[in-house]
Amino acid sequence: MSARRDLTLLHAASAFGPVLLAALLGLARDALTPTVVALVLVLAVVAVAAAGDRLSGVVAALSAALGYDVFFTRPFLSPTIASPADVELVVALVLVGLAVSEVAIRGRRAQAASACPVSTAGCGSRSARGCRPTASRPSSPPRPGASWDTCR
Repeated sequence: MSARRDLTLLHAASAFGPVLLAALLGLARDALTPTVVALVLVLAVVAVAAAGDRLSGVVAALSAALGYDVFFTRPFLSPTIASPADVELVVALVLVGLAVSEVAIRGRRAQAASACPVSTAGCGSRSARGCRPTASRPSSPPRPGASWDTCR
């Protein structure tokens, strides 16, 4: 499967997964506290954000907030929130999702940058996609044990 297709599937999962999870949790609405539901939905957002890109994390956070709103706030099965405490929880759910998405992206960028050789003699600049080779490289890799395969 191509990376583009994987990302498309992840975007679809980020849009529908948290809402479906909230619907399933809604079946046990009386047995669950709002805090437990919010934490389970945050776990779903974290999973999507860690596996995908910024868009996936944002969509998952908004989807989780919508699912919580529809299935766990009064009036039920309506996108209306009557309680100020529920408004705060929905806003917190979105903010946590956005923060986790950003942390995951920065972690992936740092991991990609750490794969670059330390010396810039053979690699150009660091980017989110790894190293960019320069037009000319010396005859040996930039550091002992490194290979030119790490420069992309």
